[in-house]
Amino acid sequence: MSCDQDACVIVRIADPMCQKCFEEFFIHKFRSTISKSNIFGRGEHVLIAYSGGPSSTALLHLIADGLSNLDNDNSLKELLFQHTKSLTAREELIRRRKLKLLFDIAIREKCTKLITGDNCTKLAAQILSDMAQGKGAHVALECNLTDTRNDLVTIVRPFREIMSKEIAMYNRLNSIESLQNFDVATMSGTQSSIFKLTETLVNDLQRQFPSTVSTIFRTSDKLEKNLKPERCDLCCYPLDLDENQSLLSDQDRIKLVHQLFSTLPDSNDSIHVCYACQRLLRDVQPTIRSNQE
Repeated sequence: MSCDQDACVIVRIADPMCQKCFEEFFIHKFRSTISKSNIFGRGEHVLIAYSGGPSSTALLHLIADGLSNLDNDNSLKELLFQHTKSLTAREELIRRRKLKLLFDIAIREKCTKLITGDNCTKLAAQILSDMAQGKGAHVALECNLTDTRNDLVTIVRPFREIMSKEIAMYNRLNSIESLQNFDVATMSGTQSSIFKLTETLVNDLQRQFPSTVSTIFRTSDKLEKNLKPERCDLCCYPLDLDENQSLLSDQDRIKLVHQLFSTLPDSNDSIHVCYACQRLLRDVQPTIRSNQE
């Protein structure tokens, strides 16, 4: 025994080990076997044969554990999401990161179209939520059938004219079961975030006035604004303000976008962020500063 803990494993006679010592011995033996052979290249794709037996199960656990220790950035991102000032900011950050992930996967898989299940009830609530958060310049783009904010991937919304109630009826009549979708606002009240509030408002009005959703759509289609050719690096929509109107310094924008989205501009470029996304970043900024200190 090399420590004063109670032994729980005897690998060799007269060489008992506690759990911690044995795990360190086992992991070191596994890693040294791989590292000294130098057979794996950086970024190389490998296939792991998994039979469900004890050896391949332990192998899978060791590899997964090793990969999780390499990804320190994810811990920071998770911390930032947990400590944003409001549920609204957390919802919007997750929405932007989810869309960026879908764009990245589509580009990687060489897909030119991204088809989403956004229905008109949800889109109507999102339009009102966006307007309340300073994203009024983009609401007409938010509910279009095709969304070309990304130059390589076009978003297509085939359910944009179908109500959530109609989708629920179709699924029930055809015995289609959907997965329960839990998000950061699932267990919160109807007034816990701007989107939850607008969603409740739209649903309540729709029950009393069946033309509510269509009215919101028609109104949003008429809203136009002269937008700039540059795109926001967070939501990918065209910019709606000049650099001299920025709410954050260029240095702060670069730092925040990099830590939240793993995105850095080229050395001669600057991070472009629209008005609504800058307001969103200001909600996260104090958390980043406290973590850096």
